[in-house]
Amino acid sequence: MQRLVIVGGGVSGLSAAWAARKALDGAGEVLVLERAAQPGGRSARSAATGFVVEAGPTSYLDDSLPLDRLIRDIGLEPGMLPASRASARRFLVLDGKLRELGPTPGKFFSSGILSAGGILRLFAEPFVPRGGTSARRCGSSARDASGRRRRIA
Repeated sequence: MQRLVIVGGGVSGLSAAWAARKALDGAGEVLVLERAAQPGGRSARSAATGFVVEAGPTSYLDDSLPLDRLIRDIGLEPGMLPASRASARRFLVLDGKLRELGPTPGKFFSSGILSAGGILRLFAEPFVPRGGTSARRCGSSARDASGRRRRIA
């Protein structure tokens, strides 16, 4: 009997465990090790004073066929809900202050989430050469699945 141990019960670890279990088709054992009390990694939900607080990823764009297939195959599709209009208002807690992520660029830039330097850096992004000094300074570079070098801003 084959045995497989997956370290980490976040979304990736749980997805890997599900795929491995399916591939083993009963001919092996899959064990997921997670140090936290609950699986799910950074995903969490709590309710306080009438509000639901989500931590980590809580939604996704529905144009990901592999993710759509995974959700269907593991039986979560019946629990999926379309986003409500109220969810268009998004908030972030930064330095202990609740800030709204505005729906327009003007509101976003005036929210205080980015510093003036951060806003300037964002607008400079299209002009920063690929493979810039930050990747070299860190002594590493990122590569995508095909092995091509990618820039991480």
